[in-house]
This record gives sequence, structure tokens and C-alpha cells, in this order.
Amino acid sequence: MGNNNKGPSYSIASCVVETGHRLVATPDHDGFDNSALRRAGRALLTAEIAGFGPIGSGVENKRHGQGLEIRLRFYNADELGHVDQMRDEVEEAVGFSIGGWPWAIQFDLDVIDAGGGWLGGGVEWPTDRPSLHLDILPREIDRRCLVQDRGLLQVLGRRLRYRIGIDHKQNSPDRFWWTTVQTEAWIARTIVGDEHQSLNRHQRRQFNGVVQELLPLPKSSVDPLHNSPDDWGFVDLVNDPIMIVSIGPKSGGQTEADVRETLGRAGDQLQSQSRRVASEWGVTDPGVLYADALEQLAAKGLARRECDVVLLFRGGFSKSTPLTASSSRRIVDAAEALVSRGIEVVIALGHGTTSVHGLADREPAVGVFEAITPTAGAAWIVREHVNNRLVNAVVDGGQPLDP
Repeated sequence: MGNNNKGPSYSIASCVVETGHRLVATPDHDGFDNSALRRAGRALLTAEIAGFGPIGSGVENKRHGQGLEIRLRFYNADELGHVDQMRDEVEEAVGFSIGGWPWAIQFDLDVIDAGGGWLGGGVEWPTDRPSLHLDILPREIDRRCLVQDRGLLQVLGRRLRYRIGIDHKQNSPDRFWWTTVQTEAWIARTIVGDEHQSLNRHQRRQFNGVVQELLPLPKSSVDPLHNSPDDWGFVDLVNDPIMIVSIGPKSGGQTEADVRETLGRAGDQLQSQSRRVASEWGVTDPGVLYADALEQLAAKGLARRECDVVLLFRGGFSKSTPLTASSSRRIVDAAEALVSRGIEVVIALGHGTTSVHGLADREPAVGVFEAITPTAGAAWIVREHVNNRLVNAVVDGGQPLDP
């Protein structure tokens, strides 16, 4: 039988999209701000591919180029400007996605002609482009809203990605939302009581009313999407970064350094604040100190962005001073109290040998996640609240050798 593959393995459009997602996940290095590259990546995802072929007549071939151009058309001149500002870097990045020669292609950039046949070219798009996470709650929650718990609503809302488009039939704004698999599981548990049951189409549409409560717009509909959670849509992570409060041992050490480094992969897309518990000297149950720290935090009236996610972490526990069921129950109770105040909690105590919820004989509540190690807890936060690629772009060193 002959080879049935008659064309390229990937379309040019898929290579441009892959490049956009990769650029969105560009971390800051050594204090260098790569936010312009991240903006260019986000703008690249808004472009339509109008053509791919030889450069136009009178267009100068770029140095090391092969006389090829990709014609990108934008609905918005600002988005075009973000790509144009980083044109050399973006062209090279697309070249690496296509393969062969990274400097082979160059761009022809333009705004879509309103009369050029593109469906959205002549549409007046909504001018209201909120850049904030959906965790600013209304004073009163509509009694018809599926989620009446304000804290839980804030936790779920903070995790939603969204954009505002157009319902072309009704010629009115339409809001689209998507999120992570973890958030979908929490939504399922909230709606049907089982986070292991994938949300079906009807259940996802049920949640549309919650999104409408979080982002009220007149005469607009709401629809769920299955988009990449690495794409935050209208949320600007740099201008509205969430605050991570990490609570760890007084001694600090390598565990704290690993947590700080992992959270630091997000650059200025996260804000991080470190706190330490009291000295463990002479303490028979170290868990008491961590329970105290969570309870004290839960007792405070914290405003939005003072603390959005708590990472409670510690290395392993010794046999002589183990974590007890009593302190574990206090930690779980305090974590659930924080969720009721709109604060997500990640518990990362031990190195795969300690289960706080197991000792407490409790199931993790919606809004509470228990990680297997402190570093895994920090990585989970970056995945859930920023971008999965930022974690996957770094080599995992594995279990360290005993000294």
C-alpha cells in the first residue's frame, strides 16, 4: 500500500497557534521582564491566517529568510501592535514551530477589512473588556444562583477563564467560560455531589447562571467552552495577580527554597508572600504550630488580594515527633474555614508519607487540595492559576540522593 499522507503533517495555522501558547508561557529570567512576549503570544492567538506563500512583490526578503511569508489579519490594531513590537522574536518562534529553518518566514500584518468577507470583520465588538479575575462578588447573590456560599463562589470564580464575544444571531454580547479539570471536578461536586463524575452538557450549562452572577452584563448570554486552561482569555494575570501566602517551618531551608523557586516560575503573574510558624524546638506535635497559623489567618478579615491561596508546607515528620490526628483535624477545620472566606488552601506537609486528611479521617473539601510534597503543592498552584507549561518547561530533578 502506498503512503496516504498527501500533505504537510501540520497546518500553518496549527503552528501559529502552538507558537502563541508557547509564548504565553514564557517565564521571566534573571529579573528580565518577558511580559511583552507573553502579550505577543496572546495576540497571536487572536489572529486569522489569511495566507502562506512567497513574499509579495516589492517586499524585502529578511536576512537569512527564504522568501516566505505568513499573512496574519487582526480584528484589533492593538493586538497587531503587540506582535509587531516583538516581530523578530515571534517570527523566529513560529519558524521553530514549522521546522526546517527558524528564520525562514516573515509576517505580513494587517487589520481585517470590514468588507473582506470575514464573519467578525464588520461586527461592533463589545468595548467592555474586563481584565480581572471573576472573584469580585456582588453585594447580594441572586437566590436562584446554584452557589450561595460566598467564599466557595469566590474560590470558583477566581479560577474561571472567560472572554466576551458576539451572539451573531441575536447581535448581542455572549460570555464564554472555561477552566481547569480540577475546577470542573469541584463544580461537579458542588452541583451533583460527585467530583468524579464529569460534567455533562446540561450540568455545564447549569453553571452558566453562576458565571452570569459573577460577570453581570445586560442583554447577554453565557456559554461554556472546552478551551485550554493555559489561555486566560480576558483575565490579565499581570495586572491582577493573585496573592499566594506560603506558610512554612521557621528553619526555612531547602524546602522553602524549592517552593519559592517553583512559584517564581510564574514571574509577576503571581504575587507571593512567605510566613513562618513558631519554633518547633521542644514541640511533640509540630502539626499544632501549622494549625495555629491557619486558624490565626482564618480569624482575620482579609480583603481581596491580601490572601487568595494559602500554601501550608513542611518537609517530612520524624517518628519521635509525628503529625497527630488531633492537629490534623484542626488543620482541616481551619482550611475549610478559610475557604468559607474565599481563600483556597493547598496542604503540602511531608514527602509522600503523610496524609493530613487521612489522619483526620476526612475527605478534602471543595477549595482544599492536599499535595504529596511542598514542591508539588507549589507546582499545582502554578498549573491551576497561571500556566501548566511553566511547570513542564523545567526538568524535574527527581528524588534527591541521601547525603
